[in-house]
Amino acid sequence: MNEANVNQYTLHTGTNGGQCKLDPNADPRYNVSQSKSFLGNPLGLECKSADGANAGCGVNDFDGSAGGSFNKANGGVIAMLWDETQVTIWRFGRNQIPNDIQTGNPNPDTWGTPVAYWSDKSCDIAGSFRDNKRAHHPYPSL
Repeated sequence: MNEANVNQYTLHTGTNGGQCKLDPNADPRYNVSQSKSFLGNPLGLECKSADGANAGCGVNDFDGSAGGSFNKANGGVIAMLWDETQVTIWRFGRNQIPNDIQTGNPNPDTWGTPVAYWSDKSCDIAGSFRDNKRAHHPYPSL
């Protein structure tokens, strides 16, 4: 049973994949007072997996972002934007879910600073991640 109350978002690339590192200051797209491009706490910076080194490059969210405390707060929404230039993750508590998500018309440009962010300035997003399938889930239960 996993009783963690902190979510972790991590990228893993293959040993022969494109160069990919987590650089908290790689892109000024999102301005954060801690001089980072995202709100979460950086973990490993090397995304490339190798024998005995498969931790990936990750970001810890804050206490209450998972597990029992997240459930007690009635959950929320975790949203990811993945394109050729970025992998970006936002988390919204139940009372903070943007209206555009609730109406099924998500607009990440209006969501503010993400909890995790990997930029193509320090990670070959297009060369490192592919052949994944998307699933569309409507938002009727929000």
